[in-house]
Amino acid sequence: DPPIILSTGVTRSVQLSDRTCIAELASHTYGGNDWIMNAFEGWIASPLDLTLGIEIDGSLRALENLRLVDDGRTGWIEALRVHPTVRRRGLAMRLQSELIKAAKDRWPTIERFRYTTASFIPASLKIANACGMKAVHRWGLS
Repeated sequence: DPPIILSTGVTRSVQLSDRTCIAELASHTYGGNDWIMNAFEGWIASPLDLTLGIEIDGSLRALENLRLVDDGRTGWIEALRVHPTVRRRGLAMRLQSELIKAAKDRWPTIERFRYTTASFIPASLKIANACGMKAVHRWGLS
């Protein structure tokens, strides 16, 4: 049998018309109570946010937002989501790398990028390291 070739998708800006696909992404996070459904319209409306996604076969299958903070010196990265059917294909790393590059192009004042993740999510730590980030603070509750 010939190999199955999976589309790598197209990175693009997320739009309000992506609501159904975003709801599908959100249904797989936090027991279906993902906070991104209440946030994404604000991201798209804000001149200080850049929200990119990866569309595969006509559906948005990954997204991430970057918010400009700290008087334009810091890009705050949040809400990385990849649909379960397309995980483990490098989409998260690709998306975060492309988001950082697009933010640098849009806002040359950015000096650093930051985000918060849990130490028990090794994939997130690997992506951060690959994008040139390093752990600055570690904290937890006991």
